Amino acid sequence: MQPILAGLLATAGMSVAMRAAQALNLLDRPPPGVITERALRLRPVAIKPRNALITTTAHFGYGASLALPFALMQRRANLRTRAPVAGMAYGLAVYVANYELMLPALRLMPPAHDDNAGRVVSMMAAHLVYGATLELLLRRKPERPSMTARAAIDEHG
Repeated sequence: MQPILAGLLATAGMSVAMRAAQALNLLDRPPPGVITERALRLRPVAIKPRNALITTTAHFGYGASLALPFALMQRRANLRTRAPVAGMAYGLAVYVANYELMLPALRLMPPAHDDNAGRVVSMMAAHLVYGATLELLLRRKPERPSMTARAAIDEHG
């Protein structure tokens, strides 16, 4: 599967995980909406439908773009495990890089270690889903020959 498509699908899985966390009252508002509103200085109530479109586009674009470095690393490392361990590690690395470093530096979110526990746990879980899904979608299946050796001999004499 192409990395961009895998990234989009992994982001969809991550979004489902965030909605589940909301349903369990672990997460008030998913961070992508909060981050987008703060970054663009949008008014949360006045232009909500537009905010949702902007947030969704930004979140899926970011998730798709982050699939590329993972795809390159996966090809180079050629790790083979049953569980998507590398993808989960990548998802957590993305979480730490964003929620401990980049977002606090941009003053868009508090550092994860100072944030509420429900959001931290929810977002770590969502990033694990992202990474695991990404790895599973990008795994290359061994190429199967178009015909068996016996069929080729039979056909070509």
